[in-house]
Amino acid sequence: MPANPASTRTLSQVTLLVRDYDEAIRFFAQALGAGGRVFMFLRTSDFRFDFEHMKTHGMRFIEEPRREIYGTVVVFLDLYGNKWDLIGPVMPA
Repeated sequence: MPANPASTRTLSQVTLLVRDYDEAIRFFAQALGAGGRVFMFLRTSDFRFDFEHMKTHGMRFIEEPRREIYGTVVVFLDLYGNKWDLIGPVMPA
């Protein structure tokens, strides 16, 4: 399945690599109000297409897509076990 030419995908956020997750989460959450344990955020304009495309190509998802106030999101693992968020517009109920 070729990529949807109308779809756009961007890295929307970058996470710092740290020596200890729990230590870093405590520091950044208290100092900056930063997020949890996801390595990268991949934002797409066509969530359903990209989710299905990634599933077809063997992407490992660790949850089902969910609706959040900021959009539709699902966590997947890259080749090395790093967690990524695929984030798209809020899908209708």
